[in-house]
Amino acid sequence: MIVKFAIVLLSTLARCAVLVESSSTRLGRAAQDIKAGGDGERQTNHLRKMKTVQGGESIAHHDGETINEADSSSFIPGLRALRGEDDSKNWNHGSYAVASKRSGNIKLNVPQDTQVGDTLFLFLSRTDGILPIRLDRWTRGAECFKSDNDQDHCLRASDCIQDDGPYCLRFRDGRMAGNGRDLGTVMFYRKVTGDDPGYWNIDLPGGTTTWAIITAITNVNEQRPIVSATGASCDRASDSVFSSVYGKKNDVLLLSQSFDDTASASDFKPPAGTSLFGWTRSDDEAGFLFGERLDHTGQTGKLITGGPGGSMCKDALLSVVVNRN
Repeated sequence: MIVKFAIVLLSTLARCAVLVESSSTRLGRAAQDIKAGGDGERQTNHLRKMKTVQGGESIAHHDGETINEADSSSFIPGLRALRGEDDSKNWNHGSYAVASKRSGNIKLNVPQDTQVGDTLFLFLSRTDGILPIRLDRWTRGAECFKSDNDQDHCLRASDCIQDDGPYCLRFRDGRMAGNGRDLGTVMFYRKVTGDDPGYWNIDLPGGTTTWAIITAITNVNEQRPIVSATGASCDRASDSVFSSVYGKKNDVLLLSQSFDDTASASDFKPPAGTSLFGWTRSDDEAGFLFGERLDHTGQTGKLITGGPGGSMCKDALLSVVVNRN
């Protein structure tokens, strides 16, 4: 009888130990603060199973109008086997959009369906304030800075002639110069690991509106994540006209639009062949992200949004092709 009791007791203790170990491996227990600074670092896939943790709200509210973020809540829900997925349908694991009115502080949630090994593409935008060109643990992939509405083309990080740590205070490109603060977007990326938190806090200086759209793409080439990228400034059209970029079949095209007026999701409809990945707005700003998986190799050609559009030359556009294996 004593022996039987001891065996039962040991079995119960073993089960408790397994439960304690499982709970200690949960993801997203604390946020990670994103600080402007580092050049980004290569992330490794730890190939360990990630536990499901509770998410947040799935509906983002925008001044009486709502957009369903497809349950884009706070945490990564866990590693799933990718080999069984249909790549033609599951190359994107969700998006998340957020705007912070008159503030540089935002909470950036990871899209709900994100998995270890995915690559996150973050489009960080702002009006009338500074944006970083370096972000700790992220790598910059593309950028477009504007000093005024009629600026002919985007100012790039390589055009910076005066910096302050991770921020550029003044740009010059030929005879064109300016502070790049009228409107801007910087795209950063990073590979998801099992140690990543479920969300990050971004805190930028100054009290101007900041917004971000983040999306998760599968099977991205780690050595060369970006095939091509280009920006467009004053396109002189009420629609937004995205510049042509080169891509290969099965690569992913991402089109980012920052707009220096408020706009509803129906004002700028996805260009032909693309879908709306994310949209957010504030009192005097709006952001859109469109995307598609390319079905052929070559130039994408100029792509134009549908809908009524808005004022000319109030946008900053990025066309980015993601290199997939």
